[in-house]
Amino acid sequence: VVGLLFLVDDMVRRQAEIDAAFRKEEESVLKSSFLASMGHEIRTPLNAIAGFSKLLVEMNDSLEEEEKSQYNEIITANTQQLLSLIDNVISTSEEQSKDFKLDLSEKDVDTLMEELYMTHSVIVPDRLKFIYSKGCESDRVRVNRSSLLQVVSNLMNNAVKFTESGSITLGWTEDEDHVVIFVEDTGCGISEDMISHVFEKYVKAGMSEGAGLGLPLCRRLVGLMGGEIKVKSEPGVGSRFEVIFPRLR
Repeated sequence: VVGLLFLVDDMVRRQAEIDAAFRKEEESVLKSSFLASMGHEIRTPLNAIAGFSKLLVEMNDSLEEEEKSQYNEIITANTQQLLSLIDNVISTSEEQSKDFKLDLSEKDVDTLMEELYMTHSVIVPDRLKFIYSKGCESDRVRVNRSSLLQVVSNLMNNAVKFTESGSITLGWTEDEDHVVIFVEDTGCGISEDMISHVFEKYVKAGMSEGAGLGLPLCRRLVGLMGGEIKVKSEPGVGSRFEVIFPRLR
């Protein structure tokens, strides 16, 4: 019996070592994939910014005003994409620190949302209708302002990226106990087999752009603010991301 117990114990230990080795290898593969994706994602907007900036300088006199405006829009969009990518990497690195904390304070939801709507109204392309949906009450939530802005910016960037036509709605609503901030689009949606994985690090929906950090970072930041993030989606119809916070009395 003692010998059998030692044998079982040894088998359990060996299995644990094998499982740990597999997890380490899987993490290594994911990080390698992430670094390769990062290199591509950084080069793409940088090349666009450099290329169209050069065109504006060298061909400025021969370009029509409409062409200049179009080139400026491309430069602005790619600058936003690059800054968003860098912000996500830096924030992900910071939040992994054991001592990482957020300073929270009471904020007026309507004031925050108006600011977010005005900020993103300049980056939503003309092909899409940008809608602001306002809640009924004057609510307050306890959040970190810059972190909440980053969360909504990530959700807005994704909505723009995956919506070819239709609309994007930024808004908020409330019930007796909660305030729900949401970004809803009429884009391609998320497949059923992917929807349970969208908040996992390095996971990307199909061949989507990005390094797979935006949504995991959103979930982490929302959690640090005492909230919850959810997604509802239907392929070919669109997606709705909800950030839920306790409603202050």
